[in-house]
Amino acid sequence: MVNKSEKLKNVKKVLILRTDHIGEVLLSTVVVDAIKKHYPQAHITFATSSLARSVVEAKKGIDEILVFETLDVRNLWPRLYGWYRQIAFKGYDLAILLNSNKFLHLVVFLAGIKSRIGFDRKWPFLLTQKIPDKRAEGLKHEVEYNLELLETIGIKESGIKPLLKVSEFEEKNVKELLSERSINLKKKIIVVQPGSSFIQKRWPKEHFVELIGLLLDHYDVNIVLSGSCDEFELCDDIVTQFEKNVYNFAGKFNLKQLISLLSIADILIANDSGPMHIAAALDRQIIAIFGRGTKGTGPNRWGPLGNKSIVFHRPLDCSDCYNEKCPYDFRCLKSIRPQEIFDTIVSNKLLN
Repeated sequence: MVNKSEKLKNVKKVLILRTDHIGEVLLSTVVVDAIKKHYPQAHITFATSSLARSVVEAKKGIDEILVFETLDVRNLWPRLYGWYRQIAFKGYDLAILLNSNKFLHLVVFLAGIKSRIGFDRKWPFLLTQKIPDKRAEGLKHEVEYNLELLETIGIKESGIKPLLKVSEFEEKNVKELLSERSINLKKKIIVVQPGSSFIQKRWPKEHFVELIGLLLDHYDVNIVLSGSCDEFELCDDIVTQFEKNVYNFAGKFNLKQLISLLSIADILIANDSGPMHIAAALDRQIIAIFGRGTKGTGPNRWGPLGNKSIVFHRPLDCSDCYNEKCPYDFRCLKSIRPQEIFDTIVSNKLLN
């Protein structure tokens, strides 16, 4: 239960902090919309990771972006002074801390920001308003948890979804990159994201191969595989199974270019990952594949938002786990068959 308070007055400068991965940062940007609605003249600064910066750049309503690196936990103390210099004496009225981190809590305290709201963990005594962190229960979507935090300052909002915008210039740029590989842009584009940040989230490579084969047998489409540099080999193993119309772009796009690619895609087929949330924020059609049934990791909390998302998730009796070495050989993921995903694409006429 959130202890509600009166809405803050005379809020002119707001600092929002979310400094972790792409998906988490994107889902936190709904707070920008809520703040702008209640404080339309407020100057909003968003502190994030370098990994997710391009996502924040594609979000309207943000006036300034700062980079605070907290993903690398080494040598955080020396970085604290650099963060302090960026925010001290800037006149922030409010700091909203969306990922619990004792160093972030400390720096906004040292900077003298009067109102500091966040979740009740990791040195929460440095906050002025806080709520219990129940996100691991997975009873709500991550977006709802982010918005719930604002109730501590008298702001109650719901139904806000992340939205991203791609410029015509950026769209043209990515189309040129595709054309350089002789990809026919008159054909529909299916983007496939076979990797993810954790092995427990990855649908088997062989299943991706089988699904792509079914799609190519029935549709004249381009299949573009995306991913990080570390996922190039995974994507290449898939591409080499086909003679044409399947392209490996893993490691070839920066995040801004990936956002542009997803903006022109007809379908994204992906594991639980940041690109899944990007595609949802771009209002694209998504086939999302989830594995484990652990409360705080499933689609109830982390699923793609929007009417164009179809989620495949088959939690099993063993799925309440966090293990990278699954004793059951990831049967929660393997039980989702390529044929059923293909049949869903056909029955919903997603490529007609």
